[in-house]
Amino acid sequence: MADREKKILIIDDEPNMCWALDRLLKGAGFSVFKALTAHGALSSIATERFRCVLLDAKLPDMEGLDLARCIHKVDPTVRIV
Repeated sequence: MADREKKILIIDDEPNMCWALDRLLKGAGFSVFKALTAHGALSSIATERFRCVLLDAKLPDMEGLDLARCIHKVDPTVRIV
């Protein structure tokens, strides 16, 4: 797998959800990055290229759909779930 193909970003304001997804994805061989806020996610998106983003619909600082639009402006090829 290419470097980008191994990276997944989890964006969720619930630490327990991030922890559970992190364990599952790392067990499958992925490199996992986590963000608890939209602003934290945008910082990660600005510096890293991801295969996929797992995005919560409700975040404390932005709606998930609005964040998805922002992410696609930076990287229109990333998959968002």
